[in-house]
Amino acid sequence: LGGSPGNFGVLTHVTLKVYRDEDHPNSRGLRAQYLYSRDRLKRLLDVMMDMVDDNDFPGDYDYCISVVSSCCLLLPLFTPGMDSVDERMRRLHPELFGVDKQFLWPKTILVYAQWANLGGVQQQYNPEFFNKIKAAGGIPLLGIPVDDDVHKNMSELTTHWIWQNTREFDLPYIRRAGFSNSTTLRADGWTDWVSDRIDLIQSDAFNECKVAVQIQPYGGSNSQTFKHRLDGDTSISWRDSNILCGLDCFHYPDAKAKAAAEQWQAGNDAEGVGHPNAKFCMEDRRLLSFSHDLDLDPVHKHYYDNDPAKYRRLCDIKRYWDPERVFTPNAFCVGGILNPVRTANPTLIDDRQMAPRL
Repeated sequence: LGGSPGNFGVLTHVTLKVYRDEDHPNSRGLRAQYLYSRDRLKRLLDVMMDMVDDNDFPGDYDYCISVVSSCCLLLPLFTPGMDSVDERMRRLHPELFGVDKQFLWPKTILVYAQWANLGGVQQQYNPEFFNKIKAAGGIPLLGIPVDDDVHKNMSELTTHWIWQNTREFDLPYIRRAGFSNSTTLRADGWTDWVSDRIDLIQSDAFNECKVAVQIQPYGGSNSQTFKHRLDGDTSISWRDSNILCGLDCFHYPDAKAKAAAEQWQAGNDAEGVGHPNAKFCMEDRRLLSFSHDLDLDPVHKHYYDNDPAKYRRLCDIKRYWDPERVFTPNAFCVGGILNPVRTANPTLIDDRQMAPRL
């Protein structure tokens, strides 16, 4: 089921579409790291509004801003209560856990941008937009490892947009991520508001919380996400959105830190989404890939547009092809846990029973 979370199935065919570097002979990229400050973040977001406000902005451009709190990956090894699942996996199964390439960093703003040269060899590159980003960011840390002053192959550029560690922080976290279709973010003061919200965590050295933020434009008439909204190939929703904002709040494992993270996210929810005066979006548009719910059925309207028609159609497909719900591992699935799979005893199969076999 396209756009359906939490379902297991049998994979029978894979089709790969290969993109060739020679079709993008003048592609450019920018990757830079800056010391965090609230004002610097605001300036970089204001440049992003140039993309969001212009419905005809060229589809060649991508621009992502990430904000992360400071980190030292050695600290959890010596901090009581920090022997997390991540730490045990790192220690006991290093071949599965992966390799961390960075062990220490300050409060940081990371900027990723690219120009994909979709028009090929005849298309000329204009550095004006990247120059705005550089001016807003100011002096970077450790120079600019990827700069737009020279061509880089798309196959190489894409390797630079990946976080180099297994996770941002080896801590539990409270997640939020959503789309917005607002055309008045700048006028509504959203860049000020979200900068202030992030700074509440970044400026408090004693709250035992850490942020990992990603903000990226998605929309406009030239966006592939928007262009494919009517092709019917998948049930992916909210294709008329123009920006994505992900706000993850990691916290130390004690109750006080968890409560602080929950309170911060509750403020983001109350002020940011779901009502006419919301700073980010009047709807509460959530992403299946960055979900924070455990039971899909009661909250499906936040994940699927054209409600209730699209979700009901997905439920019908699920019911037809999987009437016994064999491929239903948990409640965050189309249809929730209605008519759950039962064993002979009969006991509901839940994640705790299935996990050892996965």
